Amino acid sequence: MEFDIFDAPVLYAKSVDGLIFRNNVIRTNTDYKPFHWNQNRFLLERVNRVEIAE
Repeated sequence: MEFDIFDAPVLYAKSVDGLIFRNNVIRTNTDYKPFHWNQNRFLLERVNRVEIAE
């Protein structure tokens, strides 16, 4: 999958068991001013068995 984003957050997960995020392309553009309080690319809360890879 391809993501064309203007702000930092891409993935937020909470209370998940078995998360796989791989084979993705993330492109950041400057079309809009970033506004989200979360400046982490990935925010995971109470998540087990996570795989994040290219």
